[in-house]
Amino acid sequence: MTQKRLFLVVEDIFMTETAELADVVLPAAAWGEKTGTFTNADRTVHLSETAVEPPGFARSDLDIFLDYARRMDFRDRDGQPLVWWTDAESAFEAWKKCSAGRPCDYTGLSYDKLRGDSGIQ
Repeated sequence: MTQKRLFLVVEDIFMTETAELADVVLPAAAWGEKTGTFTNADRTVHLSETAVEPPGFARSDLDIFLDYARRMDFRDRDGQPLVWWTDAESAFEAWKKCSAGRPCDYTGLSYDKLRGDSGIQ
């Protein structure tokens, strides 16, 4: 029986034990080095904006994902790009559409509403 070799890709902000075993390591930006939203366990949505630029070749999770999707040329049934958003805010707008009518409906939120506040529950 032939053994199948796994190909391991790791995205992390530190060289972890797992990253040391990886075939490819994608340097990720830390939370203060990227813009995006997060939701606490109490369902409070927060906007975190870039405080400092990521060091070296590090990039945000979203930038890595968008680059991957572009290179893979993912398309929908109509031949249009599957991933149409281009930045954190447009990705949030896409998430709002996905969440519409569901228990965690984000449609009433926007980056403008989340800016400068301590979050919205």
